[in-house]
Amino acid sequence: MAALRAEEAKAVRGVIDAAIASAHASLQQSMLKEQSELRARLRLLQKDLEQAQRKSRKEQMLFFLAGALLSIPIGLLVNAFS
Repeated sequence: MAALRAEEAKAVRGVIDAAIASAHASLQQSMLKEQSELRARLRLLQKDLEQAQRKSRKEQMLFFLAGALLSIPIGLLVNAFS
């Protein structure tokens, strides 16, 4: 009778171990898929950030040039009338 219970316990332990292994494998696959998706999103965000930085640099350069081009004639006019 004890041998029968030991075999039942061994069988139950095997079923539990198999269920745990299956759940672990499933979680690993899920995590790998999430990591892949997150990496893809990060690449897109980095690309968008680089585009925004380039656009910002162009705008800053245009404002600088506009300020420089307008301040010189205005300065000359102020000097001429003073």
